[in-house]
Amino acid sequence: MIRKIATAGVAGAIALGGLAAFGVGTAGAANVAVTAGAGSHIKCTAIKSKATLSVALKDPWVKAQHTADPDAGFRAIPDNSSWVLNGPVTVSAPKGKATSCTGVIKGAGGPAAGIAVKDITLALQTDPAHPGPVTPATCANLIAPVDDGNPANDASFKITMSFKSGTKGYTINPTSGTGQKQSQSGLGFLIDGGTLTGSFAGGTAATQANADSKTVAAFLSSSAVTTKTSANGPTKTACQASAKNKKGVWSLSAPKGLQKIGINGGSIELTR
Repeated sequence: MIRKIATAGVAGAIALGGLAAFGVGTAGAANVAVTAGAGSHIKCTAIKSKATLSVALKDPWVKAQHTADPDAGFRAIPDNSSWVLNGPVTVSAPKGKATSCTGVIKGAGGPAAGIAVKDITLALQTDPAHPGPVTPATCANLIAPVDDGNPANDASFKITMSFKSGTKGYTINPTSGTGQKQSQSGLGFLIDGGTLTGSFAGGTAATQANADSKTVAAFLSSSAVTTKTSANGPTKTACQASAKNKKGVWSLSAPKGLQKIGINGGSIELTR
């Protein structure tokens, strides 16, 4: 009986060894980590993220913007910027994801055809060393930033990206960037430039971040886009104060403030 059990154990070991030879069994070889080399190009055309602003953005009430209003009392509302804080306004978007990716990463140790990317996890934040100018934190300045003429005062950003491989047996080393700049683009922002390190060191990265409908509505309520009137003045918005008329006397109520920006579209493109 003991001999039968021992024989069975040897046979089982031989069988497991045979399965292992065909790559079946317990743990296999570790994935090969690849760094992007020349000819690597990835573009993902769907982005979802949310950014938090360090100071809620609120536009001031400027009397000169209302001189054409038919209501004399409304025209007489004095300037008020008591609820507007100064910047710099810093941005933190720690949990973004880019999907619908095309292209490949080519690198030493990887397949000749390159490695596909399934998605990219990305984080963006204002560089603490370059937070931007100390100007009023308003929605209008977010849409059309005030340039004080000194590039050293411009805000710049840090970005980090990790890649989920779409090719079995391979992982892709992460990349990061510093010195990226933001500019208004379409219904959102373009973030590009700077210097990349890590996997795409020496390459380029550009992110087009399109704002979601709630953020677009807040942008449209900015004094840079919409002028308050005695007709729409009582409407409370994210960016501008509401004006209340009580027995012919107008008074102001502070804006809600814009402190979050939702991103629900856009693209990210990396080239090496």
